[in-house]
Amino acid sequence: GDYELAYSLLDEQFKLNQFKTIEKFKEYINSEMFKHNKVSFIAYSNELSPIYVYKVKLKDITSENSEEHNYKILIKLLENNKFVMSFSQE
Repeated sequence: GDYELAYSLLDEQFKLNQFKTIEKFKEYINSEMFKHNKVSFIAYSNELSPIYVYKVKLKDITSENSEEHNYKILIKLLENNKFVMSFSQE
């Protein structure tokens, strides 16, 4: 539910291309993800160092919805333990 923090962690170019405003980001999250998510890790790679790639599966933890959503998440490490990220639905 902390949209502002999540939005601030997005890569700037990704934000410009996908979510020009925080309102667009909120709309996406509320329409494409569940209110309470169970995250399962499918795969991990760091071959693109300093970019780490995670493939995850989201399910509704409340079981109200039986759908599953697969995402690829890219996390780029920056200096001083900071990072930016982007993602795509698969």
